[in-house]
Amino acid sequence: MSAMTAEKLLRANLWEFGVRFRPPERVRNYMPSFVVASCKVAGCVDGCAESHCPWHGPKRKSTPTLWKKLNDRDAKLRKAGWTVVRIWQHEIENTPRMAAGRIAMIVRTVKEMLERAKKKT
Repeated sequence: MSAMTAEKLLRANLWEFGVRFRPPERVRNYMPSFVVASCKVAGCVDGCAESHCPWHGPKRKSTPTLWKKLNDRDAKLRKAGWTVVRIWQHEIENTPRMAAGRIAMIVRTVKEMLERAKKKT
């Protein structure tokens, strides 16, 4: 299964959990796999081969450089108020409902935190 197919499977399962999201759209020069704009959650499916998964991906010397780039990008999004969720392709392939459930829980938690913050102001 490709990372793109895994993204589609994840999106279908997120929909079943009631998570409403937008198709991929640019967020600060970054194209996440999905965006829940209402609570500023951006998610990325990391392909096992492309992102050098420690369990399934090829071992390459470029791995530290790649992850530094990804971590820097995630840090910029977090600084702008976004919650970044990263998930491995194999997690979706093996247990798609569990992967979607984990993301749904993060989305619900962020929404609850935002609602509490609004009530305090």
